[in-house]
Amino acid sequence: MNAKTTCISGFILLIASQAIFLQGQAFMFAQEPIDFAHWFMMIGAFCMLGFYFLFPEGMFHKIASICLAIGVMAHVGMASLDILFWSYGPDDELRNAVLRQTFQTKSLALPFFSIGPAMLFVGLTTYLIPHIKPIPVWTLMAFVGSFMVGIGQLITNDRLLVLAGTIVLAIGMITTVYRIEKPVVQASISLAE
Repeated sequence: MNAKTTCISGFILLIASQAIFLQGQAFMFAQEPIDFAHWFMMIGAFCMLGFYFLFPEGMFHKIASICLAIGVMAHVGMASLDILFWSYGPDDELRNAVLRQTFQTKSLALPFFSIGPAMLFVGLTTYLIPHIKPIPVWTLMAFVGSFMVGIGQLITNDRLLVLAGTIVLAIGMITTVYRIEKPVVQASISLAE
C-alpha cells in the first residue's frame, strides 16, 4: 500500500470512528465484540504517518513530522486507555471512578486527552503551510477542518462538529496532496516569427 492510499484509509477510519462516537456513550460501551470506534481511531491515526512521505522536505516538514509523531503517539495512548474504559462493560461506577482518576492525573490527562491528540492536527496542518499560496482553497479548507475538530473536541464537546471537521480536513489534505503532485500548468502562447 502506498503512502496516499495509507493516508486516505486513515482518514476513512478516523471518520468512521467519529461517526460511531456521534451515536452516544451508551452505544459506544455496547459495541461488541470489540471497541470498533477506538480501534478505528488508533489505526487511522497511525495511518496519518504516511503524510511524512507526501510533502516536500523543508523546515515546515521537519516541524510537522515531529508534531505528527507526537500526535499519533497520543492518539494511540488515548485510544488504548479508552479501550480499557470500554472493557468495564456495564459497570458504570467502576469506569467512572477510573475515568475520574485518569483525568485528575495530569501526567495522563494532558498528553493523552488534551494537548497530545491536538498535536496530530497541528502536524497535519503544518505540512500545508508552504502550500497556502500556490494551493489556497484546499489548504485553507484543511485548516478550517482542523480548527473545527479543535473547537468541537476541546471547547464545545460537539461530536457532530468533530465529525464535520474531520471530513473537511480530509478533503483539504488529500486534495492538496494531489495538487502538489500535479501542479497546474500555465500555458503561454508565443508567436513564432
